[in-house]
Amino acid sequence: MDAEGEASLPKPAYIPLIALDNFVARLRATGIPAVIGSNLTQTISGGTASALMSALRFLGLVDQSGTPQDSLRKLVAAYDTDRWKDVLGDLVDRAYADIIGDLDLTTATRSMLDDRFRKNSKVAGQVLDKAARFYLGALEKMQRPVSPHFKVRKARTVAPRKPARAMGGKPSHQQEGETNPTDSNVQRIRLQLLDKPDVTITLPSDFDAADWTFLKPILEAYIARLTSPDRST
Repeated sequence: MDAEGEASLPKPAYIPLIALDNFVARLRATGIPAVIGSNLTQTISGGTASALMSALRFLGLVDQSGTPQDSLRKLVAAYDTDRWKDVLGDLVDRAYADIIGDLDLTTATRSMLDDRFRKNSKVAGQVLDKAARFYLGALEKMQRPVSPHFKVRKARTVAPRKPARAMGGKPSHQQEGETNPTDSNVQRIRLQLLDKPDVTITLPSDFDAADWTFLKPILEAYIARLTSPDRST
C-alpha cells in the first residue's frame, strides 16, 4: 500500500475499554459539555488523554474539533440501562465495518483478526494488540458470540515462593506479584502498613503500563477525597 493509501486508513481505539466506560459514566453524571477537550481529560495523563480523544473520534462520538455528536448523546443516555449493549453494538459495528469486513467472528483465530487490523487500519505492534483487545472487549460487553480461539492466551507461569522476610523475621513492606493459587487470571499485591491491617490489591494478570496510567489518577482522586478534612467534619 502506498503512503497516500495508508494515510487514509482509520486508527482504531486502543485504550483499555474501561477508560471509555468510565468516561461515559462521568458524562452521564455531569452532563455533556459543548466541547470535549482537555477540561475533561485533565485528570488523565497526556498519553492516555490523547488516546481517549482518538478513540472518541474513531467511534464517531465527537468530531475533529471535539464537538459531541448525537451518537455520544445516545450512548450516554443508554449507559447503565438495558439499551446499553444495543447502542454500543450499533456504534461498534459501524466504526469497525471497514476493518473487520466479512471475517466470521465465530470461527476466526486471533491471528486472522490481527491480520484485518494490520491491513485495514493504522496500527502495528503493541498498539495493534491493544486495539484488538479493545474490540474484543466491546464484543464481550455486547454479549456477542465470538470464536473461542480469540480467548486463548499464553499462560503465565509463576513459581511458588514463600513471602520474603526482612531483618528480624518480619515480612517486607511489599510483596509484589503474589498470585491467587486458585486463579491464574489475577495477581495480588500485598502492602503492609504500620499498626494497620494489610492492604491487598487485586489486578488482572495482563495489567500493563497503559492500564496503570489510566488507573493512577483515579486512585489519587479517591485518596484525596478520603483524606479530605471536610470528610471528618
